[in-house]
Amino acid sequence: MTGDDFDWLSTSTLGEAACVTMVRTTDVDAVVRGLGGVAGEVRTVPFAEAGNDLDQAYAIVVCHQGEYVVAIEANGFQGSRPEVLRRVSRLGETVSAFWNIEALTRFSYAVNGRIKTAFEAGADSWKEGEDPDCLAPLVAEIDWEAGHRRTGLLLAARLTGQPFTEDWLYGEVLVAPIAEHLEDMRPVTLGFESLE
Repeated sequence: MTGDDFDWLSTSTLGEAACVTMVRTTDVDAVVRGLGGVAGEVRTVPFAEAGNDLDQAYAIVVCHQGEYVVAIEANGFQGSRPEVLRRVSRLGETVSAFWNIEALTRFSYAVNGRIKTAFEAGADSWKEGEDPDCLAPLVAEIDWEAGHRRTGLLLAARLTGQPFTEDWLYGEVLVAPIAEHLEDMRPVTLGFESLE
């Protein structure tokens, strides 16, 4: 697999901005909840009809691929948020590839509620997480000049063995609106009063 395998994205509804999050689990409902999906408003529709939900409201589309539950966001970023990654990775190994129209990207890898590594697309990018270089051999194999949308998905495919292909967007999917989550609470700096 190479970056060229993702050329189809340029004509897709996901071409300009999206987030693809893959969680190794069979628990679709837990992934929906973990990403902030409103469980009472989940619907099953053909992907072609899900486009209206994705265009008009902040929502996720969820499908099952191999050993993974996959959440797809058009112009969204839930799956790149540390608090969300920690939550869903308790269900199983989690990878997330995010990109937007301003060429910002984010690749994240989390396991057991812990973010192992997260970084902007690029071999020499500053990495954060508990084990920032845990994917160094896979990162070294990728041509990071190929394009921002492709590189995170390529790394995700090599890590999971599940390449994100256009046919994932065919057939029926679950669609759920996203409820707003509070961001992580930051600790109060020593020397300052605690807030109630």
